[in-house]
Amino acid sequence: MKLLIVRHGDPDYSIDSLTEKGWREAELLSKKLSKLDIKDFYVSTMGRAKNTASCTLKKMNRTATECDWLREFDVLIHRPDVPDRKICAWDWLPQDWTQDERFYQYDHWFENEAMQEANMKYYYDQVTGEFDKVLAEHGYVRDGHYYRVEKANNDTLVFFCHFGLGCVLISHLLSMSPMVLWHNMCAAPSSVTTLTSEERRKGIAGFVMHTFVLSLIFVWGLNRIIPFCGKSVQGMREETQKTGSKRRKPGVTAIHPCQFHPAVTRNVTRGSSCTGTHFLLKWIRKAIRPDTRKVALGSDSFGTCCETA
Repeated sequence: MKLLIVRHGDPDYSIDSLTEKGWREAELLSKKLSKLDIKDFYVSTMGRAKNTASCTLKKMNRTATECDWLREFDVLIHRPDVPDRKICAWDWLPQDWTQDERFYQYDHWFENEAMQEANMKYYYDQVTGEFDKVLAEHGYVRDGHYYRVEKANNDTLVFFCHFGLGCVLISHLLSMSPMVLWHNMCAAPSSVTTLTSEERRKGIAGFVMHTFVLSLIFVWGLNRIIPFCGKSVQGMREETQKTGSKRRKPGVTAIHPCQFHPAVTRNVTRGSSCTGTHFLLKWIRKAIRPDTRKVALGSDSFGTCCETA
């Protein structure tokens, strides 16, 4: 089974919809998704996610199941750097969240005092429980940290949702702490995360993540992705910024996978980045021709694409 977790297009939060750029992204995305054999669509009840889905659904003459549990994961907490008010749970300063080893553990991240105060585990289980119900309807039943395969299939399911919520779903599938994903991964607007089931022993399956933010490269032209990636540290967390969180402190850098363009990476502490990220940077730099606005990176789950600006 294949799962596609789609973040909404570039948002206009003031009206819970999309900007002009966001609508363009949604249309480009629909051209790719409409070519796939998709079993079912599920969409958040929030406007920006529904609008993103609408382009694909209209093109395919399909409908989607609206799910309230796919709304943005906006549980509020008292974060250490913002003690005077409650704020989004998933934009901590690196020097704060990395000091608590429990945040790196799937079975203990919610034991942090701020998370307990907000009853975070309850809301996390509420979302993942509903998610598991959907997977069970398609033949994959959660059993501990893996899934019992009651009806193996090659169905493709698409979930139109949000960054914070998408990380919750991925963390559950991979048995990872969502804190690690929230703070070390960035899913740009209209990007697609692809996960597939892997049944190495009959009747027992896990999920493997094949693509995260790179999917958006195949959908956008180069002039769209590079400006956005330039905001990866300062501007990727729009939802959180709306709540008035403080800027990240000078000298403390969080490295994100989408910081691959020279204009972005020259200001990033190179020693902080892993070998895998360095390989990614070199690979993408070679693939992007500076004298054109075409991107030809090969093929992902959508197939080969050279989208022009």
